[in-house]
Amino acid sequence: MARERRGRIVSVESEGESDAATGLRSQGYPVEAAASLDEALARAEADPGIGHFLLGRGPGLELLGSKRRQDRGLAAMLAIEGYEEALEGAATVEMPGIVARTARELFGASAAAVANYDAAGQALVLTELSVAEEEESLAVKLVGRSIRGLAAPIDEEMRRTMLELKLGASSSLSELSFGKVTPKLGSAIEAAFGIAWFRGLVLASRGILIGGLGLAGKKGSEEPDTVALRVFAAISANAFQRRAAEEKVASLLREKDALLREVHHRIKNNLNTASSLLSIQARACEEGQASDALHDAMGRLQSMSNLYDKLYRSDDLRDMSLAAYLPSLAAEIVALFPNRDSVELRTEVEDLVIDVKRLSPLGILVYELVSNAMKHAFPDGRRGGIRIVAKEKGGRLVIVIEDDGMGLPPGLDLESSKGFGLGLARMLAEQLEGKLRVERGKGTRYVLELPRARSSGERS
Repeated sequence: MARERRGRIVSVESEGESDAATGLRSQGYPVEAAASLDEALARAEADPGIGHFLLGRGPGLELLGSKRRQDRGLAAMLAIEGYEEALEGAATVEMPGIVARTARELFGASAAAVANYDAAGQALVLTELSVAEEEESLAVKLVGRSIRGLAAPIDEEMRRTMLELKLGASSSLSELSFGKVTPKLGSAIEAAFGIAWFRGLVLASRGILIGGLGLAGKKGSEEPDTVALRVFAAISANAFQRRAAEEKVASLLREKDALLREVHHRIKNNLNTASSLLSIQARACEEGQASDALHDAMGRLQSMSNLYDKLYRSDDLRDMSLAAYLPSLAAEIVALFPNRDSVELRTEVEDLVIDVKRLSPLGILVYELVSNAMKHAFPDGRRGGIRIVAKEKGGRLVIVIEDDGMGLPPGLDLESSKGFGLGLARMLAEQLEGKLRVERGKGTRYVLELPRARSSGERS
């Protein structure tokens, strides 16, 4: 059953339910939705049973108001402007300080302390204290040590009790500290600072204990509104919980990246080992088809090894710029052939990003076309050049590999070729959902069109 706390609450939810409204509803408070501020004010004015209103004013602002019966007006009890944004943008170690300082200012407390729950150690550890400097110095003298870092043991029964209680009006500092501060010492501190009231808020979100917030006020100061305290606690706890979830996801991603990096490194090493074995076997063979086939297999492995080496050294393990991959790959392919010194390689590659799944077959395809030119375009020591261009055109990625050599024999095309290399290139183009065509002229020109790549500014 919903709890009555100074009347019902009307929440302005023109842009959806706010964290504060969600927190209050989850704690059993009667929260009614209004579509606009005017509607909320009109209902609060007309209905004596409505005691509070909650306004959502966009990111960073929650306003909780209370209706004063003497003038039937609405007075702001809690305004948290920029609080959520400050928590969102702060480093994790800064968050307890922001919570303590904001709570002290908003509720007119003389001191505010934030404790984090250490699940492993089963204790509440005082993390942050917001109090006047001279008063903290006096407290240190009375306690005999810095009160930051004080830990109060929390057993399972007490943890469950805290989750159920959520907020308490403690009668003493000793009670607020779960007995960590002795009654005698607590009384001395209360007398020294003129403390009249204490409030303890449990910071919990979705059934998870995050910590606690303690407030203390001097004699003559107004005690804070209970609903306002609960709203503040709900917003603070949700911010802590979101940060913990974000850090857990970030940690998992770092672990995944480290694992992927290690996998890429091992694949590269294995490919290099296989390539070395093929090279040894090729040298042991007599010149002919067997030797050529082994050299081709070695080159294909080298193209994949080049990719995994760059992935291992890259900050991004999922995508890579063609400008960082194709020029070095082409240079390594040319270097595999004995006529490398007589062939000039030129590359014009735009900074286009492509995912690794497409890069591997693309690398093998480039190997087939460049190696085909190195083997057949420049016979008998003929000098020449190979040019590789990669750019975006008409919403598609276009890769051109051309040479100024002898050209293809008459009647030979991609469809009719029985050679393994060109057949493999055709199949890889289909695998990449692209189109590969050959153009004759002065030499041979291969044009590969693929679905659009991203520019470097569009990295995911």
